[in-house]
Amino acid sequence: MSFDQTFSAPPPPAAPVEPMSWPDLWALAITSPTPQTYEEILANPRAQNNPMLWVGFSSALAMILSTLIGMVFGSFQIPAYMTSGMTAAEVEQFKSFMTTSGVAGLICYVPIAIVGAILGFMVSIFFLNLWCKLVGGQGTYGNLLFSMAAFHVPMTAIMGAIGAIPLLNILVLPIALYMQYLTLCAVKATHRFGWGKTILAAWVIPLIITIVLCVIIYAVFMAVFMPYFMEMIKSNPGMY
Repeated sequence: MSFDQTFSAPPPPAAPVEPMSWPDLWALAITSPTPQTYEEILANPRAQNNPMLWVGFSSALAMILSTLIGMVFGSFQIPAYMTSGMTAAEVEQFKSFMTTSGVAGLICYVPIAIVGAILGFMVSIFFLNLWCKLVGGQGTYGNLLFSMAAFHVPMTAIMGAIGAIPLLNILVLPIALYMQYLTLCAVKATHRFGWGKTILAAWVIPLIITIVLCVIIYAVFMAVFMPYFMEMIKSNPGMY
């Protein structure tokens, strides 16, 4: 070895990544829809936190916004048959009672909605992660939970608000489709495989399982209840 050989200095240590605030993280997740964005989100220290509280909060917020906006825009109207025969004063009292009851019911239902949203989200991500593992995914359940929650939290609140506004509620379908694309980005970034396996795990396998379950349920229904229907038809031919 030559004595005049020069050695390069070791590279300086990488600067620690500053955790993004939750609003910044949510905004990045829905405004920069690429797998690279979700890789950046998973690399952020914030990804070590549990997002389940925010999942429940977004569900409750969506319900509250939907109810309040619906009241403002008159989406929740009392059918005419319920107020037929009432005087104008009685109608106003009935409307006031229905509004108060609706708000009270909303307050009581919010805790149930939060628990249901958290459990439903966790179970759905569990199965999605399972399908990813079946096709060779390398990610973890925790990482997939976080990457999916990154867009699920803000989009749930947005859909709850827009869905209650007349005319604008037609945007719910395109928003739902956009969320499906964000799901692909989150799955691809988390499990680190190509688009083909991403679509297979996120769309194709769930669709096949859904079809199989529907066929099984239909077959069981026909096997269990069809004999009773046929017997009813034979016993009461004039009714059918």
